[in-house]
Amino acid sequence: MRILDIVGFIELVSLGIRVFVPLHAHWWLVPEHLYLGHLQHVDSMSAGFLGALLLSVLFLLCGLRVNSGASGTSRWSRVAVACLAIGLAGGLANAFEVVAFGSATDFIGVTTSSASYARVYDLADLALYVGSFGRILLIVGATGRALRRRRNRVWPEGGPGAIPGWYAGPAR
Repeated sequence: MRILDIVGFIELVSLGIRVFVPLHAHWWLVPEHLYLGHLQHVDSMSAGFLGALLLSVLFLLCGLRVNSGASGTSRWSRVAVACLAIGLAGGLANAFEVVAFGSATDFIGVTTSSASYARVYDLADLALYVGSFGRILLIVGATGRALRRRRNRVWPEGGPGAIPGWYAGPAR
């Protein structure tokens, strides 16, 4: 599945909500906790949003670089790259909707019974959260690979102190 296919699917769902569901209408799926509705919010593409989009692109490129290595790439790095691609698609879908319509269509409402937490999301927001999960996987995977390489390093005769310029600690 390509990134633009995901963007198209997200936009198709948002357009369906925008056209067929009246503004501010909502239906409870799980009473007092989860609902479907239609809410428009006008957001400009802020520096924070553009920064998050740029960060997603950089992490995706880094993930593709890690994944393009030898045949020893792990299944987790492929999952991380897929998550990053979905996150990038979510960011592009949000950007497209704000540029094309001037507002974003949110329709998945989450609230608590005390109403201390109430948020409304769309599929693009959820895709961005999947992308965040991919960034975490990529960071954890890269850290694990670096630690394995360090642990499996074969030191020359005499240990690390035999390497010129390598400080091996005080002499014993």
